[in-house]
Amino acid sequence: MKIREFLRNNYLFVAFVLITILFGVLSEGKLFYAGNILNLFQQNMYVFILASGMFICILTGGNTDLSCGSAVCLIGAIAFRMMENGTDGAVAILVMLMIGIIIGAIHGYLIGRFRLPSIIVTLASMSIIRGIANLILGGYTLSVDDEIYLKLFGISKGFPFYFVFVLLSVMAAVYISEFAPLGKHIYALGGNRHSARTSGINEIKIIMFAYIFMGILTAIAAGVVTGRMGIVGPGLGETYAMDAIAACFIGGVSVSGGKGKISGVIMGALLMGVINQGMSIQGLSVNYQNVIKGIILVLAVLSGYLLNREGDKRL
Repeated sequence: MKIREFLRNNYLFVAFVLITILFGVLSEGKLFYAGNILNLFQQNMYVFILASGMFICILTGGNTDLSCGSAVCLIGAIAFRMMENGTDGAVAILVMLMIGIIIGAIHGYLIGRFRLPSIIVTLASMSIIRGIANLILGGYTLSVDDEIYLKLFGISKGFPFYFVFVLLSVMAAVYISEFAPLGKHIYALGGNRHSARTSGINEIKIIMFAYIFMGILTAIAAGVVTGRMGIVGPGLGETYAMDAIAACFIGGVSVSGGKGKISGVIMGALLMGVINQGMSIQGLSVNYQNVIKGIILVLAVLSGYLLNREGDKRL
């Protein structure tokens, strides 16, 4: 019973340790090289940023954003085109944030005001946004050499500024969910929508806020990813939404909303990072990686359901 109780309360940590050991063995220890550990964080920064925003959206009642990866591509493409045409990097960054806010506001209004399923709204916008991004890129990969942009989102004088944006994104999600009065309303709405409405909580404003926050973090993720790489291409961000959603569900966030902690999401993001890095070291193709990620997502949701059901029975 003690072992079962330990596993139920610490299953995420146990899974993290086991998967890390697994990929460590499969890679013959390469996973633990200093360079690969650094790459683990660098190449998966978008997961921490987007998962922080996705976490807030899911809490409102299981709402997700399937378009965030496409939005990263669109926002990056617009910024690069602007800078290519001589626009100052600082102005391009402001435009990126505005686009993220607009996309989030549209999603929030449609989902909150008309109660449309988030999966339908964001699936449709994913297609629209990806199409616009490809039109802007014209099938080509763009590069940028704007000093302000590359320094802010890259490495300047040996300091990786992109880690600051990751930290700020996570801290914002921590503040909203743990300390801000708004966080209680978000949990209440996700836990019991009818009771939340009865108590006077404005559902539209809460969902609007969640998606605008998601839009801002999407813009930040676009800057971090494109600033570090210095390029943006048509395929950018194709798996980002799945990674962010998987990090949340692996981290114990309830599929129906109202339950979950940002600490679990961070652990889920770390786990996704290990999985991504491990598969890259093994040289697995993108197709195999997508299959494995899909299986992991299903197992995460299933384990969360079984653990919650067991917890309810104990009560």
